[in-house]
Amino acid sequence: MSFRDIGSIVDKAEKEKEAKEGRTQQMHNSTQAYKLFSEGKTLVQVAITLNIREDEVTQYYREYCTLTQLDDLNKIHQEVKDDIWYYVNLYRSAKSAGMSVRHVNSLLMITNNNLPSLKHKYESLKREVNSKESEKQNLAKIIQDYNDQVVALGRRFDSYCLSCQQEGAKMDELRKKEDERGESCKIF
Repeated sequence: MSFRDIGSIVDKAEKEKEAKEGRTQQMHNSTQAYKLFSEGKTLVQVAITLNIREDEVTQYYREYCTLTQLDDLNKIHQEVKDDIWYYVNLYRSAKSAGMSVRHVNSLLMITNNNLPSLKHKYESLKREVNSKESEKQNLAKIIQDYNDQVVALGRRFDSYCLSCQQEGAKMDELRKKEDERGESCKIF
């Protein structure tokens, strides 16, 4: 056996040893990462603690989620990726409107493929409500005008009644005077 053959065998053994140590280190990193995740550490904190890159810490987190039966959450996250804020905003809007998941699902079923026609219907109804509000204000003004006229006519009626009473009183006075004159004429 030559030195070259021996050197080749030694190099191969060293590479195998390094690969084994790398796998051991990787297994050691994954175990430490799982422990840190279970303690509530964030991905950034774990990456800094273990001095590993983002892709490696993300892989460990996915494995941790699978191990702790959070796999469904991880699958959803993989599916929505950067659109997570869309769902967060939808959740917040529904919550502030007091809507449950059932209400949101029902709303989505109702509006599915009908959104343009529903929007048109909404706008039409909104215009109709505005028209009815305007009509209501006009009718309220007309009623107020009629009420004002009724009050004015009531005052005129009261004035006429008072005039009639005064005229009646004058007539009674004249009758009395005429009766008194007629009495005085009979005496002569």
